[in-house]
Order: sequence, then structure tokens, then C-alpha cells
Amino acid sequence: MKSTLLYLIFLSLISFAIIGGKPHAITHVKELSIYNEFKGDSGFILKQHGINLLAQVSGNDTIDLNGGGNIKTTDTIGKYYKTYTGNYIACVLDIIHPNQNYVPVVIEFTNNGEILESDSFSGGMYLCCWNNNYEGFKKHGDYFSVKVCGTGSGFCSGEIYLFKSMQDITSGTIVQTIWSNLCIEGPMSCRVTSKMEIKSDTVIMHYKKEILNLSVKVIK
Repeated sequence: MKSTLLYLIFLSLISFAIIGGKPHAITHVKELSIYNEFKGDSGFILKQHGINLLAQVSGNDTIDLNGGGNIKTTDTIGKYYKTYTGNYIACVLDIIHPNQNYVPVVIEFTNNGEILESDSFSGGMYLCCWNNNYEGFKKHGDYFSVKVCGTGSGFCSGEIYLFKSMQDITSGTIVQTIWSNLCIEGPMSCRVTSKMEIKSDTVIMHYKKEILNLSVKVIK
């Protein structure tokens, strides 16, 4: 199990190296956000509100405010949380840059709507490791996580950035899930899933591998 898991994680790291690595900052100017309707400790962001927020951090980029034609106006494309400092952190799918795959953009701003920082995160060829338009952004106590995907032929991995504030974000990620249609045991599909524990500032990951083509068998 140990060698197999290391092999799959190695594949995941190769894929992640191909698609990018550390997120890159988006050019923006500090000004009051035109979307400052964030209330409570958390909430969801609809398409038009997300477009308004993305427009605030796109600087001089070429954007399409009618982007996301395959997404309904009533659909959710993001989520936000209040931080322990009283600021807000939101994650929104970037649907306003033409000729680009949708990628998650994380934006930190004050409760007055002043943009503090923003970063976009590589999403691979597509967001294979997301179940919907917003589940890749989560809160764990005082921590937040953004999930990025590694993609390939018969391969999908999910790796997370874990941080308390955007200033904490580095190039290091934590492997969360892996699916491959070619395992070290032979021509069969397998997946690795995980559960995460955070105790104080210590992160503990529990991994489980399953062979999928046969009767599901857990290898310990």
C-alpha cells in the first residue's frame, strides 16, 4: 500500500507541475466593491453577483461580462466566508475571461467592500475534482481550503491549498484525492480518498486506496 500510494501521489505531483503550481495574483486596484452585499458568516454567490465581483479584480484584462453562457443566471458560481479578522474571503469561478477554462478565483476584502488581495488558481484542463461550481472552496475552523485539479488521460487528482489568510498561501499543496485508470497492480482503475484532521496548527491526513474494476477491495 505504501509504495502504491507514493506512486499515485508522484503521478499527481507530475500532473500538478504540468498545470501550474502556485496561484498567480490578479491585477487589481483597491476600491469599494460594487458587490458588497455579503452578510452573515457565510453564503453563496449567484452568477451576476459573481461577475460583478470578478470585474473588480480583473484590472485591464480583456473580459466578457456576458460570459458563462452555459450557466443560468440563477446558478451559484461561488461561496464566501467571514474570516477570524472580520474580513471576507470569497471563491468564484472565473467565467468572464474568454478563451480560458473556468478557474477558481479567491478574493479577500473588508466588510466595507475594499479589495485586499486576489489570486487565481489553475484548474487543469477542467475541474474534474469538483462536484459542482463551488464545492472546491471550504472552511475548516479558522482555515480555508481551495481545491485544484490535476488532469490527464484517464487521470484526475484533487489537491488543496490550506491557509488562514491569503498572505499564507504558498506553492505547497496537500493531496486529497486521486483517480487513475492505470494502477501499479495492473490495468485496472483505482482511487485514493482521504479524510483530514486539523488539531491546532497540525494537519493529519488519513488515506484509503480502493481497486474499482474488481469487487471493491480496500488495500491496507
